[in-house]
Amino acid sequence: MEMAEGDSPYDSTIKHVGATELLNFRLERGWTKKHLSTELGISTRDYYRYEKGERPVPASTRCAMIDKFQFDLLPAEELARHIGVTLAPVPEPVPTVVPIPSPEPELDFWKNLRENEVKRNRRERYSKARQKFIQLRDDAYICSTAYVVIKIIVEELSLPRDVKLLEVDWAFGAAVAVIVLCSPSILAELPLPKAVQHLLKRTQTP
Repeated sequence: MEMAEGDSPYDSTIKHVGATELLNFRLERGWTKKHLSTELGISTRDYYRYEKGERPVPASTRCAMIDKFQFDLLPAEELARHIGVTLAPVPEPVPTVVPIPSPEPELDFWKNLRENEVKRNRRERYSKARQKFIQLRDDAYICSTAYVVIKIIVEELSLPRDVKLLEVDWAFGAAVAVIVLCSPSILAELPLPKAVQHLLKRTQTP
């Protein structure tokens, strides 16, 4: 197709691509020019000029083709091929990252206090053997505290009691002794100022 006088190279490309796509679309379906022009709502004379490349396909006809047939008369790939350029690849869509809700501030504070203050302090101050001994102390303290709590609940609810030796509950006494003996060393490891400051802020918050 020759370039018409006054046409720029881009005008000529648009005419050529539009005419080629329109012709191929019609021939693939075996339609006449009159039939397709009627479908697009234009005159047969205008259609003839578009298909022959005498006039560029107007935006209204291009939109009608997309609306009625989901077919673009000026696809970007064909325009780029005639101009002699390569289209940049379309970037892959970035998946939407759903943020994970942060823990409750109260729980997060105590967990952070335990992980970053107590455990770090132990790693820095004590040997591995001493750390294991301290862990055993913590386990004994927790078990003793749990036993005392359960014992109090049993007494309050008048549930069947365990067997006593000489009317003395040795297990209860041992648990209380463990709590009393371990409490000073456990409290000494706790970052009490930070804990007290946090509790004071909680009480002051409306």
